[in-house]
This record gives sequence, C-alpha cells and structure tokens, in this order.
Amino acid sequence: MSAAKQLPLRLAAKLADRLCNELSPFCGRIEVAGSIRRRRSFVGDVELVAIPCTERNEQRDLFGNIIAATERNLLDAHLDEMLAAWPGPIFKSRAALFKAIGLAPDGLPDVQRWGDRYKRFYFLWGGVGAIVPVDLFITTPDN
Repeated sequence: MSAAKQLPLRLAAKLADRLCNELSPFCGRIEVAGSIRRRRSFVGDVELVAIPCTERNEQRDLFGNIIAATERNLLDAHLDEMLAAWPGPIFKSRAALFKAIGLAPDGLPDVQRWGDRYKRFYFLWGGVGAIVPVDLFITTPDN
C-alpha cells in the first residue's frame, strides 16, 4: 500500500481496538498483530488473529441419544450481520464498498478473500474518512 493511504499508528491502533471490542464477544481470544503490534509509525492495514467461539447444537432421539450435531461459528455469524448492515461498516470487496458509497471503482484488482481461516474485509471508518483493509486470521487454541 502506498504511504499516502497509510494511517498513523495512533489511528490504526484505535481502529484495531474498536474492531477487537466489536468482535471479542464472539471470540475465545482476539489479538492485534502485524504492523500495529510491531508499533510501526504508519500502518497500511489492520491485522487481527482470532479464535472464534462456537455453539454446538445437538439433535437427540426419543432415548436421548445424539443423532446429529452441528457447530455454528459465532464470529462468522457476527461478521455476516456486519456485512448485511447498510451501509457497512465492513465490506467483502472494494467494489462493494465503492458501490455502497457511490464512488467509481479505482481500477485496482478486486479479489475477495473470505475463507474459513483467512478473511480480508474493508472497514469504512467514517469518523476519519478512511477505508481500511483488515486481515482476519482465524485459528484454534491448538495452533
């Protein structure tokens, strides 16, 4: 990312704290990583590492035996709610963000990254008029 699009550490750390506070009820643990953790003067994106909370749902037969079990990732569910809010505050892609705020695409590649272990989203931070890329790395207590 070019220096012109980077945030001073103070603002990036404030945004990272805001995101951690928003997501922490849905995580067993969430930590700030990357340039913010290393205390760089300017930051191009926010990196977070999270262990999501899960909710187990069991179906039982008449005798109380488990016949089916599913787990629901509460962090994914909350991120989906944040994506569905209008407008934002988060967007899976730059194109979706630009469309929502009425800007023409900037010509940069628009690659979506929204997997089970890694998600990149764009946070529309209206308070400072910034679009901030966020990398969310999802892990388990084992690793």
